[in-house]
Amino acid sequence: MRRSAPVLIALVAVLTRAFIFGNPLLFRIRTGEPHDDFIVFQEHEVLDRELAKIKSSIPDKDYLRYRNHCLRVLTFSNYFLSDKIPHRETVMNIIAMALAYHDVALWTDGELNYLEPSVKQMEKNVDREEFLDSQIKLAREIIMEHHKITSYNTGHPTTDEIVNAVRKADWADATMGIIRFGLPAALLEAAYD
Repeated sequence: MRRSAPVLIALVAVLTRAFIFGNPLLFRIRTGEPHDDFIVFQEHEVLDRELAKIKSSIPDKDYLRYRNHCLRVLTFSNYFLSDKIPHRETVMNIIAMALAYHDVALWTDGELNYLEPSVKQMEKNVDREEFLDSQIKLAREIIMEHHKITSYNTGHPTTDEIVNAVRKADWADATMGIIRFGLPAALLEAAYD
């Protein structure tokens, strides 16, 4: 047994180092990598407009945190979308709209089981002249599936890609990069900066 102790200690040391340097944000370690190549949303017209509709439902102390969470998830979603996604600006607007509502029922309904109530808040508040029924349906899927751990697969490649981009992005932000599906640590750092 004593001979295996150094091997076990070395293994724990290697895994600890990998965890710490693989998740620098958690340990306030800077990556030292440039942030210039990343798009980081500090505002988004659609997101901010939709959030304004529900701002009175969110306590002041939570509103800025929620908005920042939405902006980071929007940033990470943009990273996860392929360059081949059609109508990218429209897709980002749909994602932004969905994100404004994705967790809102935590406050509006006071529920931990808040996905369906969040969809209802979205459906109640969204401007149906701005968004088509198909876009609202996509936003509903984004909200309902954003906690899913495994891939979202319906056989509709574009819808699947969009929902999975948001799903991965939300996990990356909610876990502060512990789970990040290949999202670069430097982008995580840039978004939190």
